[in-house]
Amino acid sequence: MVSAERLRQGKELLNGASCDAVVPVVRFGYPPQHGFRLDRDNRASMVSPEHYQSRSQDLEPIYHDSGQFYWMRTAALKKEMRFFLLSVLPHLSSLR
Repeated sequence: MVSAERLRQGKELLNGASCDAVVPVVRFGYPPQHGFRLDRDNRASMVSPEHYQSRSQDLEPIYHDSGQFYWMRTAALKKEMRFFLLSVLPHLSSLR
């Protein structure tokens, strides 16, 4: 669950930065570059085959939305008409 302190921190980030939104993010627990997808025949293929031999510690960290809260400027939301705005500042979560 999100704490009042984390909500306050997110709002302060939005107020103090030149961005349209603040979104809490968390690093993927496993490198998505080593992930795979299934086709219609249930066959697996790598998402990023160029990283087949890459060590996980050498891969770029990738983050995803932790879904705890969203702070965004109303004008930007109305203009862009999408939930993930173009100018987003991440607020790093430590869910893992």
